[in-house]
Amino acid sequence: MSAIRPRPLTAGLVLALGTSSLQAQQTDPSEGPALVLAQGFSVDGASVIPGAGPGTLLLTRSDFSDTAPDPWVPAPGMPDFSAMLGGLPLDLDAFSIGLDYIQSTPNGLAVIPPGHWAAITFSVTRGTVGTAGGRIAYEAVRPGGAAADVFFYVLPGSALPSGLVDRTMRSQDSDEISAQPTGVSGNIDAHDLYVGLFYRDNPQLVAVLPFQSVFFSVTAAAVPLVPSAWWGAAPASGATILRRDWIGGAWTPVQPAFTPADFGLGAGEDVDALAVDLLRGHVLFSTTRPAATPGAPLRDPVLYHRIGTPGNFVYCTSAGNPPIVQPVSTRLGLSGPGGIDDVDGVCALDPGPGSQPPLSHVIGTPQQRIYPAPARIAVAVSRRRSPGGSTEEFVATMSGWPIPNTPNPGLAFVGVNLGMPTNPYVTAATFYRPNTGSPYHRFAGHPERYVLVLPGNPVFLGVQVNFVGAVFDVMASVFDVSFPVAIRV
Repeated sequence: MSAIRPRPLTAGLVLALGTSSLQAQQTDPSEGPALVLAQGFSVDGASVIPGAGPGTLLLTRSDFSDTAPDPWVPAPGMPDFSAMLGGLPLDLDAFSIGLDYIQSTPNGLAVIPPGHWAAITFSVTRGTVGTAGGRIAYEAVRPGGAAADVFFYVLPGSALPSGLVDRTMRSQDSDEISAQPTGVSGNIDAHDLYVGLFYRDNPQLVAVLPFQSVFFSVTAAAVPLVPSAWWGAAPASGATILRRDWIGGAWTPVQPAFTPADFGLGAGEDVDALAVDLLRGHVLFSTTRPAATPGAPLRDPVLYHRIGTPGNFVYCTSAGNPPIVQPVSTRLGLSGPGGIDDVDGVCALDPGPGSQPPLSHVIGTPQQRIYPAPARIAVAVSRRRSPGGSTEEFVATMSGWPIPNTPNPGLAFVGVNLGMPTNPYVTAATFYRPNTGSPYHRFAGHPERYVLVLPGNPVFLGVQVNFVGAVFDVMASVFDVSFPVAIRV
């Protein structure tokens, strides 16, 4: 790490950095491998986003933004997600493009193979309060609440540093994706990472996708507005999952993908979150959680279905010390059956070996620490087509402070190497903090971004690039270094 050690700062530089602008800044940064990753989402009818309604699919880029996300405008050859509902004023309730990577046994137990790491991103309903002391509970009482935030959880058994496993993190604050730009508290009620990561950030990779489909449900209130032909032999229900495929530059007719009976639900129930792993035959979902029958317990907030086998299981993991099987919802910090907490958007990923599409080339994987520091600095890395469209880039985003919630002046560094994470790092970028000229200055953790343009030479294909972030706190003379994050060219 000698290559990125900071040099001593003079008293004059400390004064030049100043402290006043940091005192008013938020001090609670987002974190985790999904920090600022592009996504697609919809909002409920009470959310106010100019130009968007409950049936609008909004797509973000892997960036922090002060402006509201855009409705999808298709590029030539790309699916027209703005037309997937046939122009009807339907309230999109759950959404997936079928590329989720769900690690589970056929009865809903998450077992992570060696060398893999599995995680879910999710959003929660307006009424969710979370369990005391948890991240969701913390966000629920902050200005804006938790309903327009995106949370991230790494399943136990994942091959990641222990500080990232079995802990709910906020990966995107509503303020960071402008999910409530008018100041009215918003609610993300359907969400999918893959649609943003590929169709928005990496359209050059769309050709390698195994299929181009959408799976969705509508709210129970919108069911009467759905054309009867869409239901086929399935019941007209908020618990029926519909499907369309993009073939030959157009959407195929809508058809039922899963009936309520497939999921072990009644026709009067309502699926409000959905992750479909079509390649491996797994589904995660949530319902608005009415009792299956009068007097029966409410459903768990995160349920599992094995495609081709009717019914559902509570999605579980083996966690704790000693490990015991528990609902994933409990580990997330939700109140579980009998409570009011609910998931209303979910997506699953595993960038480990053999993932399709190859996520290890799109999302960075944190590595074990290389420096004896607390690793409170968050670094996330993702791939994207350059804004000009002619090259591809790795974008490393760093956020946080050496002392939690203490935004003192200082310096931040991004180091880069090739091959093993333990190889020497070269300082790729240095940032003064605070920097009121930075477009990210107002966001919590004073994020910094470094862009590495990828060479076009195919000899570099498969080469592992590692990024590490470091921050020096001038006031307290404290230095902290992130976990390295690896991604493949």
